Amino acid sequence: MKRIIAVLILMLVCCPVEAKMEPASAKAKSVQRATQKEINAVMQQHTKYIRENNFEAISQLYAPQFFNSDGYNQEEFLKRVKATWLVFPAMDYDVRIKNIDCSDRFAMVEVYEQMSKASEDVPGLGAADIFSAANTVYYLEKTGDDWLIYAEQLVDEKLILRVDDARFMKMDLTAPAMVGVGTSYSAILNVDASEDISMYAVISNAKVVDLKPAKGEIFRQLPGSNTLERVLNANKDGTNEYAIAHAVLQKTDKTKNGGWAFVMTKVTVVKAAEDENAK
Repeated sequence: MKRIIAVLILMLVCCPVEAKMEPASAKAKSVQRATQKEINAVMQQHTKYIRENNFEAISQLYAPQFFNSDGYNQEEFLKRVKATWLVFPAMDYDVRIKNIDCSDRFAMVEVYEQMSKASEDVPGLGAADIFSAANTVYYLEKTGDDWLIYAEQLVDEKLILRVDDARFMKMDLTAPAMVGVGTSYSAILNVDASEDISMYAVISNAKVVDLKPAKGEIFRQLPGSNTLERVLNANKDGTNEYAIAHAVLQKTDKTKNGGWAFVMTKVTVVKAAEDENAK
């Protein structure tokens, strides 16, 4: 790495470059504004189709070669969209565009998006609510006259599913947004529980592409602070994962469970670039 930097410095010293910075022409700015308007229109369609659960329409916005940062291709990604809508149809969806960077062919759109839904009769769950929030980057390419989403990157994401009495409690799971492969990191669950509730929870992690309930894990009662911490080991193959907390509520009279919840926080797992000095 040091050798590369030294070569770059030598090139700058030996080959000075004089460049005149010309301001963008009025025509270029006009073209860019028109392109941003097209991108905004596509994102508005995207929002509309999600709110309507219009699977056929939303599918048309994703390019056949689509992939996302968690390793899903177009077919796998859309399959999960449909499955989510079957369990939680007509979710409230809000999106805020933070930035659009575009050329005449490619565009990058940074957004913050939220989804939520509360229902008294969720199939297989009963009374439940769900909330998710994410900072997402959409990558679009113009093909013919159409802009299509060809890639998606989830910068960070949080999902909370609460059932029965857990719906009325605030919960949060904090974990680092990015870690190195095989490294250790801390995940902390915080619950705002009343005195007549006993909380039991387990914290684990699982790859995004292979989410399975933790087996053989022991639920631990949360102390008076209603905080539980666990050190997790990131996977060693560079696959993104979730830190997951599964919490169970029990009334102090122990006559019945008060409900349960899953809280998930996305953790991006990256491989460190090989240092040339180590060769």
